[in-house]
Amino acid sequence: MRAEKNKKLSMLRAASTAAAFGLAALAVPGCFLATDVDRFRETPPNTSKFFDLSFTITGADSHVDETFELRVVDRQKNIIAMLRASPLGGRDATFNLPSSLPKTGGLRLVFWADHNNSGAFDQAPLPFDHSWFVDVDPFVPKDPASNLVKIEFEHNTAFVPVEGKEIGGPAEVSFSGMRGQLGRRAQVSISDANSKQLVGVLRATKITQDAFTLRLPGIVDPGAGTRYSVLVTLDDGTPAAGGLEGYRFERASELAGLKLTFDPTKDQATKTTEALPRP
Repeated sequence: MRAEKNKKLSMLRAASTAAAFGLAALAVPGCFLATDVDRFRETPPNTSKFFDLSFTITGADSHVDETFELRVVDRQKNIIAMLRASPLGGRDATFNLPSSLPKTGGLRLVFWADHNNSGAFDQAPLPFDHSWFVDVDPFVPKDPASNLVKIEFEHNTAFVPVEGKEIGGPAEVSFSGMRGQLGRRAQVSISDANSKQLVGVLRATKITQDAFTLRLPGIVDPGAGTRYSVLVTLDDGTPAAGGLEGYRFERASELAGLKLTFDPTKDQATKTTEALPRP
């Protein structure tokens, strides 16, 4: 009788011990359960209407000191965004254009170097300008959470005709008071203030004068009164964009296009503390 009683008591203790260990295991702080749950969480898709573009050209030794232009062209061959760098500035050069590619598809990048320094694309006088294109769709990210289209293009001699119809007016930026910025890089990014789409970028790769003007054709709405958000950035011109500072303001277009002025010694009130995109 006593042996049977002791056996039941041992079984009861064993069951109690097992239950206690089970509760203790649940009570121990840790990441096991949380980690398992997080494994199945998906990053939400990016809801922006526009992709960001990072474009790099490599091996362009023969175009370092030439003006370089990049166009975003839609299915109808209209130019919907444009970048112009004066000059290209290196055999390898990268340009970042946030919110510049509508997610409608069918876009093409058309780009050229002003090999005869005429100021416009032409094939005379010799040496004629060099031009290329890349279709964007193959580079669109497969991950819906990603918003970056990254394209690297290696310079070659398979030149093609330049495409793109200008559907708007010009943008012009007159710089002054730049003596303290000599040797640095200046870039002006122009976006539609309503849609937030980037439509134009003007880059002075290395500032060499106290006063100068940059001009970009065909990217401003042809009517007057369209408001544009303008970001002027200044940095040391290296890939790391050291000493990066920015100035943000809005301006309205006129019938003749968009005319802007910038003087860092007078426009300190427009200096921004926002996180700045790398040029």
